Amino acid sequence: MSYKQTLKNTLEMLLHSYEKEIASTESIYSDPELNEKGIASRIAQNKERFQNHWSQITKDINEMATTISETATAAENKALSEKVGNIEYSSLLASTLSTLPYMAEADKEVLKQRLSVFNDDPIAISAIKQALPGKGLEWNSVLPIDTRGSKQETVSKITKTVLTHISNVYDELGNRKARHTMIPAGIQSTLAYISTLNNDCTACAEAADE
Repeated sequence: MSYKQTLKNTLEMLLHSYEKEIASTESIYSDPELNEKGIASRIAQNKERFQNHWSQITKDINEMATTISETATAAENKALSEKVGNIEYSSLLASTLSTLPYMAEADKEVLKQRLSVFNDDPIAISAIKQALPGKGLEWNSVLPIDTRGSKQETVSKITKTVLTHISNVYDELGNRKARHTMIPAGIQSTLAYISTLNNDCTACAEAADE
């Protein structure tokens, strides 16, 4: 199962669990045989049950996210190593650096496209920045971009968001006013966002297809 589907299933299950806990809380408070101490005891039992169930799910999600991030990092490192070790690439970079100082009048869109081959190469990007004529901000738009780490950041953020939803539901257990919180709306919003991501939740699906 993909990480995307895992997170969607988790949040859908969390929504269902949330509604059950709301009903359970109401039944506890409505039980005429329970005094204040009894109510507190039943709520504590519910919280312990919830924690025991969701702790393993949380662990599994964290492990999947870590694996995805490590895989992305390894792929980035391999791609960069292969790029800088390529003789033709190195020659192209040297040639480009020698001509950049004389390209003050160059069409910036054409130049941007030409320089894009050096994307994700921090050393090349730094050298190009130094070689461009002048130091004006007008050249920022043509510089190659370094997207390394963006996949890891995306998967980290969505993982943190999902785990926060789980934590928020736990914190509301036993709260008779929980139904009035924004928890369900927040979970639904995250579900909608996850639907826009690719299978490993490292980028928007459309961007990943480009």
